[in-house]
Amino acid sequence: MEICRTGSVPITPARHGTYSRKFPDGAKIARWYCSDGRTTFGLLPNCLSSRLPGTLIEVETVINQIESAPSQEAAADNIRPDIGLPGILRWMRHRLFLIRASLILLIDLIPSLSNNDQATLSSLRAALGVEFVLPHFRELAASHLDILPHR
Repeated sequence: MEICRTGSVPITPARHGTYSRKFPDGAKIARWYCSDGRTTFGLLPNCLSSRLPGTLIEVETVINQIESAPSQEAAADNIRPDIGLPGILRWMRHRLFLIRASLILLIDLIPSLSNNDQATLSSLRAALGVEFVLPHFRELAASHLDILPHR
């Protein structure tokens, strides 16, 4: 596995243990260490969301509920009734921000989507003809992941 690079010299990262994710319960993520970059990184399975708990499909399902609701307040009642309104609105807006920022970046990277001016899952679902956009984007963007910011 050659993930880290210094110029044209590939560096093989060293195994650095595992860590558990809270969601989905029991998921173990392999951790690696890059000696050149002096950093560790996890290799997430394709089904898991980066920077958000859960799977890509679970994240997309929540975003779909938010996009299809008449307002975010209306969506809040159905998505997380266990949290008060200010907390659920923060929770939802955090997800919306991360997903929309990712979609805008990916639309710019993938030439076939450059004519899509809306960074919404529903518009991209229609344009791509897929049931779930986020897992499909993970596959489309795989060749561009090395140029994306890591944080």
